[in-house]
Amino acid sequence: MAELIEIARVVVIADTQLEKILLAEFIKMGAKGYNCSYCTGKGRHESVDDVFNGNKRVRIEVLARPHLAAAILEYMHKKQFGSYPAAAFMDTVEVDSRDTFF
Repeated sequence: MAELIEIARVVVIADTQLEKILLAEFIKMGAKGYNCSYCTGKGRHESVDDVFNGNKRVRIEVLARPHLAAAILEYMHKKQFGSYPAAAFMDTVEVDSRDTFF
């Protein structure tokens, strides 16, 4: 049976306008990878349609060590994102200790 270890999963849901900026920053911060999917939803902000593909929101997931996950959450709360619809949260997941993708 595999030995499991706990790591963090950071989920960021943001306007698609921020996708490339966020992904570049997460990689620069040390993320080894990410997963993106496009989604819809409603929060306290109004959303703006992407005129090119109709996507409004992107959900970005990063598996990381806790210190990197905390840094991503801190980055998401900078004032520069205050006017954009964005949400970020973290939870704990278990992965095989032999994995190296985080």
